[in-house]
Amino acid sequence: MKDDNGFSIHSDARKLSPCKMSNEECPDEPSFWPSEFEDKPLASLILEKTSDLVAITTFSLSPRYVYLSPSHKRIVGYDPSDLLNKSPFDLIHPDDIPKLSPLLEKYVTLLSQAKDPPSDLKLFSERMLYRIMDKSGNWRSLEATGDLLADDLILFISRDVTERVKAENDLLESRMALQTKVEERTRELTSANEALRESERKYRNILETIEDGYYEVDLTGNMTFFNE
Repeated sequence: MKDDNGFSIHSDARKLSPCKMSNEECPDEPSFWPSEFEDKPLASLILEKTSDLVAITTFSLSPRYVYLSPSHKRIVGYDPSDLLNKSPFDLIHPDDIPKLSPLLEKYVTLLSQAKDPPSDLKLFSERMLYRIMDKSGNWRSLEATGDLLADDLILFISRDVTERVKAENDLLESRMALQTKVEERTRELTSANEALRESERKYRNILETIEDGYYEVDLTGNMTFFNE
């Protein structure tokens, strides 16, 4: 079957009961699968309801979208048909492209040199973090992984982590601001201590040079200083 974007999706569409999720033969039993989803293929339902962004692009140095899940409309505002056959780099923040392009080039080269590329080639074992512009013109942070779907197709699964990244940046800025204040206060105290020591040195010099006798005692009557 095909989804709303015309991309083929394969699913056995079995009802989700405890034994039907395995290979066991199931006796007749009630299903917990909602009746409104009885005729809906499982894969199609997952793609419609997931909070992740699922996309398939061509595997080349100039990738193009060939499939986008309906969640793109809900999360970044784009109807999947708006982006079909367009380059992901058209949406990615210019500052993030330089760190993604070499990674893509690395795996394109790796695949082109492999005689029998593994079907389970993991493209990006590390998570990619980058920004894309949503339809409203705002930058949103995505965390994504990529897997080789076919020799010429990549499956990307991305998650919107904008709020998490914002919270991390706010925390970092707060720490940096606090560190700056501590450093400024430390400099102020160091300067004040140096000024105090200089004042005390001048004071001692004056006392040492006057002709009158001068002495200091503590609260217990012990002499703590006297001039010569």
